[in-house]
Amino acid sequence: MANVILDYKASVPNNTFGGTEAVTIPQIPNQLQVAGLGMFLSELTPSAESNRVYLSADVGINSQLGSVFNNAVFFRIYRDGVEIFNTVVGLQNTPTLPAHDYNVTLSTIDEGVPFGFHVYQLTVQAVVANSNPPFFTIAQVVGPVSFSGLAVGTT
Repeated sequence: MANVILDYKASVPNNTFGGTEAVTIPQIPNQLQVAGLGMFLSELTPSAESNRVYLSADVGINSQLGSVFNNAVFFRIYRDGVEIFNTVVGLQNTPTLPAHDYNVTLSTIDEGVPFGFHVYQLTVQAVVANSNPPFFTIAQVVGPVSFSGLAVGTT
């Protein structure tokens, strides 16, 4: 059996830290789409069951003192509007170091992808936790942001 590349796409809406204006990450249930890409899986393989899409993303986040408490950010990846992956990344702020920059890297494999065109979306949400006493921070997407997909099938 041999693997065949069915498609490759990359979305790079922001490739430098601080390259664009920071965008505040909304609290759950709202979400911010930070990148998206379209993949076309042609019928080069005998069955869609062997099709896999390797997804990888990098997102630059800044966490600093502000008006909303965020102790984590929640990333989701959707295929055609259906969630296929999620992960939570914790954020830390201290009174002596009130601002932190993070470069979050995530990857996953979407298996058994049907033939045809598919839209992948990368979103982020702020996870709000109750604490006593309350701590106030805000998280923002500041770049870089990249999102890529490699579709592979087995012949």
